[in-house]
Amino acid sequence: MHKQIKTLLFFTLFSGQFIWIHSVTSSTIRGTINTIMTGHHDPRFGDIVSSIPIYEILSMEITDLNIPGSDSARLVLNGYSRLQLGEERAFRTNNADLSIFYIETQKKSLSLRLGRQHISTGVGRMRMVDGLSIRSHLAYGIIAELYSGATVHPWLYHRVDNHISGARVSVRPSMNGELGLSYMQIRQRGAKREEFVGSDLYYSLGKNRLYAKANFNPSDQAFSEGRIALITHLPHHIHLTIDASRTSPELFLNENSIFSVFSNSEKDSFGGDIEWQPSPYYLLSLEGRGLIMEQAVLGYSVKMKAVTYREASKKSRIGIEGKIHREHDEGYISSRALAILQIQPQLRVMGDLYLYKFAHEINDVSNSILGQISAVYDISKNIRIASTVSGGVTPYASQQIEAMFRFAYGYDVDLSREVGP
Repeated sequence: MHKQIKTLLFFTLFSGQFIWIHSVTSSTIRGTINTIMTGHHDPRFGDIVSSIPIYEILSMEITDLNIPGSDSARLVLNGYSRLQLGEERAFRTNNADLSIFYIETQKKSLSLRLGRQHISTGVGRMRMVDGLSIRSHLAYGIIAELYSGATVHPWLYHRVDNHISGARVSVRPSMNGELGLSYMQIRQRGAKREEFVGSDLYYSLGKNRLYAKANFNPSDQAFSEGRIALITHLPHHIHLTIDASRTSPELFLNENSIFSVFSNSEKDSFGGDIEWQPSPYYLLSLEGRGLIMEQAVLGYSVKMKAVTYREASKKSRIGIEGKIHREHDEGYISSRALAILQIQPQLRVMGDLYLYKFAHEINDVSNSILGQISAVYDISKNIRIASTVSGGVTPYASQQIEAMFRFAYGYDVDLSREVGP
């Protein structure tokens, strides 16, 4: 880990020096700096210990870089550092890493992105890689995309030595729609581990929109993920969605999630949701879906929500939600009350309360309650402070209390004025 941090630090300093010397005098720098301090208790070694981590998060975008041979260029960076306070045995050691760090250049219809980035195209599933991606707009509305790189997991403390490569080709005959085909291969230590083939489609016609995607795993000969949805806007401010999907929840849930008990199989769902907003001050919605799991296990999920707004700009709202989720003999009932109040132009207060009742006990616990209250104050246009206190009881903690304080500073500097000739 220390070697990785030193390498990234060297790469950052080297690239920053290069950009500064060659092009920064005509650039604009925008970004935010966040200082976050939290305090909570963690179960460690059969005991409860106090943990007080402090995070420093830096987000930066440098635009209008003057790189020879390109029409436009920018650098995007997002990194964090973590200082651990509290008991010595509380948590992991101090660390720092980069979440995003890439240089993007564009020449006519060709764009290149080099560095640490998320692969969001096709079957990329937002994987983070250190590598290169290329995007080109060809004739007849055809778009070609290629990417390749080594996967990285800044939040994990072990290496997986995976390398991914992939491509996506799409055609966009008009602004109303696009059809794409994609492929990705994952290799580990030189051997093929997984591969995915995917297709995606969207098409808009008036107030109707059709969206579809499908991912197939040739190695397992399995249809791993897919969704088809029709979204339409009806009279009287009614929005209707009808959809069917296949989902692999283990691809999205953390292992320590309290819902991981429900994620041991693929799920096929079908149904939809309807939303009615009779005025700018009220919103009602209803969602309902049937579920089909492996081994012909059936289930369903129903969710209802009602929200009222204090003003048409929707800065303040109060709402309630209720949900019933059932999978054979497992499931839960949940309810939520939320409030966001704009007390003053600079002050906003938010509160959330979640209640859960599980069909069967998890770690001898059948109910769960979680609450949170936050306050955000804008000192100026670019400076903000926020604090949050949360707590509750879950199947994994008989008592859980956490506090957070955040200081955020946004900056926007036009270097052509500040340091230009």
